[in-house]
Amino acid sequence: MESDLVSIIIPVYNCENYIERCLDSVSHQSYHNLEIIVVNDGSTDNSGKIVKRLASSDSRIKYFEQANKGVSSARNFGLKQAMGKYCCFVDSDDKIGRDYVSTMIEFISDSDLVSFYQNSEYKKLSYEVLEKEQTINLVLDNQQVSGIPWNKMYKMSIIRNNRLEFDTDISMCEDLLFNIEYISFIRTSKVITSSPKRLYFYNERTGSALRKKDERIISGALKAYDEILNDYAKIISAETIRKLQSAYVDVAIRCVLFNSYRTTKFDRDYINKQLNFVKKFPMNHKQHVVYLLLMTIPKIFLSLYLMKYNKSFIN
Repeated sequence: MESDLVSIIIPVYNCENYIERCLDSVSHQSYHNLEIIVVNDGSTDNSGKIVKRLASSDSRIKYFEQANKGVSSARNFGLKQAMGKYCCFVDSDDKIGRDYVSTMIEFISDSDLVSFYQNSEYKKLSYEVLEKEQTINLVLDNQQVSGIPWNKMYKMSIIRNNRLEFDTDISMCEDLLFNIEYISFIRTSKVITSSPKRLYFYNERTGSALRKKDERIISGALKAYDEILNDYAKIISAETIRKLQSAYVDVAIRCVLFNSYRTTKFDRDYINKQLNFVKKFPMNHKQHVVYLLLMTIPKIFLSLYLMKYNKSFIN
């Protein structure tokens, strides 16, 4: 298996404090046949200089630059450059364990996707073999696997043959959507449930997309859920669909709240647009109460919400 080239794609944006640690962990993998594709997405700090310096001493590091277009665009650029039989994605502010690649590549030859539990137990290596439908439901319903890209190894042939790429129009759940699309073309996958050593070290920064309360980002998540529920419902279990619908309701409500906070304008048309679709979905008690308040006395409810932030409507 050491003869198989693995492409590791690393998008970079203003990560001068982390990128050297990240690349050091990738360069020192126990599996050596790698191409390390670093895509600088318009960084304004010293990230590019650091990568160029490291590339001068490791020929496997391939450095590219583009104008700032977002992480999805940077990943897509990396996929176009990739020459490997397999590929992985690593975030530039994280680092990987020494056996990250060697552990996953051991299982991918007779399956189409390998993933690992984010918080797997550190004991004897164990795994499960899953069919396509089982894999989709696991990604959607198990937070240990989820729709993130960094705990997975993909076959480049599946990506190329089906022209798969990350959706550049959304900034949240775009990786989940990519994974669901990828899985729709596979036969089987393997998920590593435990391993002797930690494979990935995730660094949650305060300014990351997961921390930002941005209405555009939340709207992107709504679009991703919408596509999944519409295009893949036939291969998703009924229980997982119910959970996705519940998550959809949460995101729709957040869109209304964040839009009110951001604009301080009361917009009944926007509220109706976001909430009319979810009325057919099952809701828990809290969701149902908030939904009724937004549909019956929206201005009063949202005014009280804005008061928490010392804001009020300007119309």
